[in-house]
Amino acid sequence: MRGLNTPGLLMLAMLAEPQMLEACWYGSAPRGLPKHYHKGLVFRHLFDRQNRPRPPWLDDIAPPRWKEPFRAGITVRFTVLYVAHRLGLESVRAEIHDIDDYDLRFLEQLDLTFMDRYNTNLIELIPGEIRAGVLGVFQEAGILPYTERDWAELDQVRAFCFAVRDGTYRATSGRPAR
Repeated sequence: MRGLNTPGLLMLAMLAEPQMLEACWYGSAPRGLPKHYHKGLVFRHLFDRQNRPRPPWLDDIAPPRWKEPFRAGITVRFTVLYVAHRLGLESVRAEIHDIDDYDLRFLEQLDLTFMDRYNTNLIELIPGEIRAGVLGVFQEAGILPYTERDWAELDQVRAFCFAVRDGTYRATSGRPAR
């Protein structure tokens, strides 16, 4: 269970000075890796959503040097679904070779705002003497607590991802996903 997903973490990072944010970006993953690609897309989305000009270094997002199957990971797939929901399947096709084998229409019914929010179950794990400060920084970054809808959507996304991972999901072609 994560306290913050990738978009929430990047929202926190956007509070940093521009030169620090750029250094963090280049230090987080090399060009050509899936992590570089999908985090770059999420960063672009967040800058656009906040009506902030995109920094020039966000023009340098390279698709991964290789494509992965969707079921290769579980936590990263939450971010892939977020990118598909926010930016469209075309953005995901550069990273996931078999994404069209999955029926993602269920995403149309979801907001996926839990990806931008913090998991309230984990707040008690933050030491009491810094908890108010941490929550204040979350608020400054626009990171709100999960709502009941967020919990319900998280359950739906988890169920989908687990079914993909354990092989019980049937691809849109009717055959098991690759």
